[in-house]
Parts: sequence; structure tokens; C-alpha cells
Amino acid sequence: MGGAPERRDPYAGFPAGFFARADEGPDGRFYALPRLVTHIDDAAVTAVGHLYAELGIDGSAGRPRRVLDLMSSWVSHFCVPPAELVCSA
Repeated sequence: MGGAPERRDPYAGFPAGFFARADEGPDGRFYALPRLVTHIDDAAVTAVGHLYAELGIDGSAGRPRRVLDLMSSWVSHFCVPPAELVCSA
């Protein structure tokens, strides 16, 4: 009685290899060189920029904004940049 709780497999239900990486080498080697990629197409970048404007988090509202961008990229999604943009690195 009272043994260790049963552990559920977090990968149950996914096909074998579903979470396999294309490059199983060390992460340090993979990230050693900058990778300037864009993960969404131009139309999606524009749509995100319009959403930022609609939400009033860009610089178009005329109010100074400080924005923390946790998903930053070398391509900005802002149509009008905020007064201050802090990016994750």
C-alpha cells in the first residue's frame, strides 16, 4: 500500500519518432552559427503586425510603449516599432 505513484508516459499516443530531431548532435554545435531563418511567410508577418497595431502594442497609437518580445527574430513583426523593444537572446 502507498507505493510510488504510477508514472504516465508523456509521449503515449504519439507515433514512434514523432519527437525525433533531424540533427541529434549536441545543441551547442547546432547553435554555434547564427541561423537567420524566418519561420512564417510574409503574409503571416504582416498579419501579426496588424494584430499588434490593433492591440495597441506597437508605436502606431502615439503612446510610448516598452515591449518585451520573447519570440524575437531578425525579422520584425511590427509595422510601426514601439518606442522601446527588448528582445530575448
